[in-house]
Formats: sequence, structure tokens, C-alpha cells
Amino acid sequence: MKIIKFFIAGYILIFASAFNVFAQNIASDEDFYRAAESSNYSAIAFYKIIERRDDKANIYFSPYALYAACSILFEGTTGKTYDNFLNAFDFPDDLVKRREIFASWIKSKEKAVIKNYFWLSNNYQYLNAYKRVLEKYYFADFNAKINFTKKSVFNKINKKIGGIGARLSQENAFGENAQAVLANVVNFYGKWKEPFEKTENLDEDFYLS
Repeated sequence: MKIIKFFIAGYILIFASAFNVFAQNIASDEDFYRAAESSNYSAIAFYKIIERRDDKANIYFSPYALYAACSILFEGTTGKTYDNFLNAFDFPDDLVKRREIFASWIKSKEKAVIKNYFWLSNNYQYLNAYKRVLEKYYFADFNAKINFTKKSVFNKINKKIGGIGARLSQENAFGENAQAVLANVVNFYGKWKEPFEKTENLDEDFYLS
């Protein structure tokens, strides 16, 4: 009887310890808030860099798309590259929390669908673990061994991302040096709470005070 009791007590202790470790890795509201802040700060920093190159250009990009795309790249880094990404974007260093946060953000909602597409050149070998992470936590459509010089590949990518790249020619979009293409697509199906009239739009430069 004593042996059985000791065994049960030991099992409970191990289980409790394991649960405690797992519980610590669950992302809290504070973790989500910090990740959202990091996304905003990194977007502002990026905007300042490209704005310095052309302060008259009409620059538009999605802070979330930039943050999510770079997080996908960050998942495949090690060593100094890992540290550089971490410092530049302030990603959650705890991979369990990081993946939980992005999975929660990217998971399709009732009125919004977010999809990541990843194409990798046939010049690169990749780890199956990386592919599984992208598919499980980033809901990515992963495609490897791609020859970007083929026109059929260019057309297929255009079709996948909803024609966003249709304004580009094959020559200036992908070439012999293209090694990877990462696309983040967001589709909204909701209605504006307060719709705006098209007649109130003005065809002129947009400025912030």
C-alpha cells in the first residue's frame, strides 16, 4: 500500500509541475497587448525609414501584415539573425506564447479571413518542422521547390493572392534572383458601423495634421 501511495503522490507531483510549466507558457492579455504594441512601433519605425528615402511618395502598408510576415521569417532563424529580428520587432521570445498569439490573430473570424502564402525556391532545402509550424500556427499555404522564372508560377501566385500582383510584369516581379515570396492577404466581409458616402471622397493628397 505504501508503495502505491508513494507512486500516486509522485505522479501527482510530476503532473502538477508539468501543468505549472505549461500554464506559465500560456499567453496572457498582457502578452497580447505587448505584441500589438510591438507591431505598431515596428511599423512606425519602418515607415520612418522608407519615408526618408522619398518624403513625397504615397506610402501605404499594413502594420499587421508586416509584423506577421516578419514573424514567419523569424520562425526560421537562429543565432545572430534571430537576435537581430528579436531586437528589430520585439517579438515574444517565448515560442509557445508567440505562436499562440499569432494563431489567435490569424485564425479566421466571422467577418474576416487572413491567409498567408509562402513560396520557396527550388534552390533551398527546408526543415519539415518549419513547414509544420507555418501551417499550424500561421495557417500558411506552404509551397516549396518553386521555379520563379516560369510564367505559369507568376500567374499562379497572382491568382492565389487575388490579383494583387497583376499590375506587375513578370520581368520586374520575379527573376533568376528570386528565392522566396511571402504574401499576407486579408479579406473583410463585414459592414461599416457608420458607412461613408462615396460623394464625400476627394481626389487629392492625404495628410495627417
